[in-house]
Amino acid sequence: MLALNDTIKLNIGDQISFRIVEDRDNAAVIKIFDTGEAEFPYIGRLQAAGKTCKSLAFEAQKLLQKDLYYHATVIIALDAQRALSRLPARITIVGRVAHPGVQDIPYGERCTVSRVVINAGGFTDFASEKKVKIIRKTGAGEKERKEIIVDVAAILKDGELEKDVEVQNGDMIIVPERLVNF
Repeated sequence: MLALNDTIKLNIGDQISFRIVEDRDNAAVIKIFDTGEAEFPYIGRLQAAGKTCKSLAFEAQKLLQKDLYYHATVIIALDAQRALSRLPARITIVGRVAHPGVQDIPYGERCTVSRVVINAGGFTDFASEKKVKIIRKTGAGEKERKEIIVDVAAILKDGELEKDVEVQNGDMIIVPERLVNF
């Protein structure tokens, strides 16, 4: 398992092979769903997109050895990358912006929080521009997420571009309302 690919990250639409060496069965061919998950024998659904074959194999091994196997050697290999895997990143922005909703960012383009706000028509009158929150999923579970607070006012008004955070596919941006409005 240590020799598995640890450089190429899996994407939605990729096709992988999954094999448990101890079973001596042929490898199962699995496709990564639009949700980024894949359905594995004996395990069920696991988040696969964004992980390498090696990290996914070790995760599967851990789950298999928890209940079913004393020792499991898992082999996961990338069979085919989706030809159109260059899908746009989908970002959701809600709260105090002119046009909240989902934005598609073309594949390969760098996109930041300030750009998403501008694309959404900018802030409304009572937006808290200094406390824009990014909620980013970091794993498969509901609690596996990270919150990042960004001072977009400093970026747009003061030109502090180093504070602008790059958004990732699946991020949700929340623009809260100011508590005190003058």
